[in-house]
Amino acid sequence: MKQLGWLQLMKKITNTLGSKKLALPYEAADFIKTMSLRLQIAYKIQYVKSRIDEIKERISKSDDGFEVKSSLEQGPSSSRGVTLKNFVEAPTYMDEANPIVGFEAPRAQLIDWLENGKGDRIVISVVGMGGQGKITLVRKIFDSKKMLHKFCKYWNESPPLTTDRGSLIEEVRKYLKEKRILITTRNLDVAKSCMKSSLVKVHQLQPLTLEKSLELFCKTTFRDMNGRCPGELVNISSEIVEKCQELQKNSRLDVMEKLLGFSYDDLPYHLKSCFLYFGMYPKDYEVRSKRLIRDWIAEGFVKDQELGKNTLEDVAEGYLTELISGSLVQVSSICIDGKVKACRVHDLLRELILRKCKDLSFCHYASEDDRSISVLSRRLSIPGTSKDLTRSIESSPIRSLLFFTRRDELPEYLVQRILTKYMLKILDFEGANLKHVPDNLGNLIHLKYLSFKCHTKITSLPKSIGKLHNLETLITVGTNMNKMPNEISKLKKLRHLQANSVSLIELKDNIGGMESLQTLSHADIDEAGVELIRKLGMLKQLRKLSLWDVRKKHASALCSSINEMRHLEKLFIVAYSKIEVIDLHFISSLPMLRRLVLEVKLNKLPEWIPKLENLVKLTLRWSS
Repeated sequence: MKQLGWLQLMKKITNTLGSKKLALPYEAADFIKTMSLRLQIAYKIQYVKSRIDEIKERISKSDDGFEVKSSLEQGPSSSRGVTLKNFVEAPTYMDEANPIVGFEAPRAQLIDWLENGKGDRIVISVVGMGGQGKITLVRKIFDSKKMLHKFCKYWNESPPLTTDRGSLIEEVRKYLKEKRILITTRNLDVAKSCMKSSLVKVHQLQPLTLEKSLELFCKTTFRDMNGRCPGELVNISSEIVEKCQELQKNSRLDVMEKLLGFSYDDLPYHLKSCFLYFGMYPKDYEVRSKRLIRDWIAEGFVKDQELGKNTLEDVAEGYLTELISGSLVQVSSICIDGKVKACRVHDLLRELILRKCKDLSFCHYASEDDRSISVLSRRLSIPGTSKDLTRSIESSPIRSLLFFTRRDELPEYLVQRILTKYMLKILDFEGANLKHVPDNLGNLIHLKYLSFKCHTKITSLPKSIGKLHNLETLITVGTNMNKMPNEISKLKKLRHLQANSVSLIELKDNIGGMESLQTLSHADIDEAGVELIRKLGMLKQLRKLSLWDVRKKHASALCSSINEMRHLEKLFIVAYSKIEVIDLHFISSLPMLRRLVLEVKLNKLPEWIPKLENLVKLTLRWSS
């Protein structure tokens, strides 16, 4: 073919040059070059046509019913290579010789719902993120002759006399009309919307495990051995699967970005910011929902206009629910009352988030290999304490800073620079090894969120903390602190104060003025006594109260103060002694209480406890 092409080319050149009265050398060279390029294009077109013919021939042999047409054959109204008509008329069963690994349990669950569900119409929804295999799972159930005959037998209906795809589809449609409807969707709200008219079953699809990935690899690689991997190849096969998961993730990232882009693009602006914020956390990190929600609030993602009777935390919780319903966020653990305790994003989604964050300069997660950071982002997460890395952030306009550096102690010079160079809103040392808080902490006058949780070894907070008038969350759980400075009482916007068995004696005169408090946990009241407890009754917005070292003499004042907390959802009372009886019978109904822990000695169960309509967990210790 190539020889013929060149002969035709040379003949055309000869005829063309022969017809000219004068042909300069450069004209001939230019003409040859042009014709050569055209010939190459022609070869490529011919190759594409031959490939299309091969595909059409192969498809016609498999009788799949899909028809590939060129754009000219399709006409102006068609924009796809597969016509809609033939897509609808696709065969109703696939080749069952190729089993799909990892869908055994979901397939069994769905079949059970299909066969044993009650009612004339049931909508069964398979929910999962884009590209996870929802349609594959559903086709694996319905594209089976065996299952078709089983359904017909179950409903006392005769199976189709033929497997002609037209009549078969018509029979299946008639069967599904009033019996069973199975849909796939990325959005949980789509499934829930069917509840008004039908009984709804929902199956949330989970990613393939490493074990199932290895099984799939072996079935594909060792077909002649019935999918059994030789013993001497087990280790290397496992290594290949682990590598393949990384390669597959990278190779599919562009495709997945397009698929998942639809879900992201459909999000309202405020939810996009909330979703991208997951880029601030390490890979495979399970973030506590409370931490995430408070971060969102400090960032300003939660809008006051949506409040009504709700708190900012309630609105933010609704945001998280929307992201979970859209299959963009995975629930990793739940509380006993059904609320989300911790969540995470899939590795693929995290990669897409990091890409998006980089494009938008939304945030930056510095990997441990980063030697320097040159970003315009105002949000930064640091997993290490490299000197090159920490020095390079000095010129960045950072407003939110999270540390995940448990192994290394944060150098004092770095902490000093943070407190003098940045106008931070969020400063989270939760994952850091910190020994001391500098006296100039009060420089961060814009700070809204401050955490020293877990691995910090600090023993006290500087008095300058009283200058942080915008602070909303202060967490010192897990530190070596045993007292709160009196200056804490100046923080009128403080909503959440979480400590670790910390005495409030310094706050007994002014704590009643902290009227924005919603959380007050692990507070010791032994030394502060009755006077402090009475002041707690002024904190009418409290949602969570945890008091330690309670004595018999505190009972009357404690009951009186708790009766003023109409929004209380969680109440923890721990007595100073296991022997001393504490009378808590004078507490009236707490309509919002969901969790109650009483580590006190009681003579009998208080009458108000059985009347708690929203209580989901009750813990009683030290009582007979």
